Amino acid sequence: MPIRALENVKHSGVLYKTGDVIHGVTASEKERLLKLKSAEKVETFEEVATVVQELEIDPVLFKELRDDLDENYNAEELKRAAKGAGVEFESTDIKEKVMEAIIKQGKVDLLLEDSE
Repeated sequence: MPIRALENVKHSGVLYKTGDVIHGVTASEKERLLKLKSAEKVETFEEVATVVQELEIDPVLFKELRDDLDENYNAEELKRAAKGAGVEFESTDIKEKVMEAIIKQGKVDLLLEDSE
């Protein structure tokens, strides 16, 4: 999954400005930039399209639901709440995969009601 600079980032002699997609980084460098909040993951159209087709859900609605979950929960809180709502996912899943599982399994309303 590509990443986008959230601030100016210099990598391998190349300066990436805020909003630029960063190419040619290793998995560990990518994780470091994400952890520092210097970059964010960028979903490809193909990834979103696959989920939307599986769910038969409007892409705009899918993005809104995912954004609402992302704003209301950090990764650990989301996993706890999802488990409590009966969502099935792997304990090693990253936040994006847990949000996808919540939406696919129709449990969004339970989690967003609890967060308010």
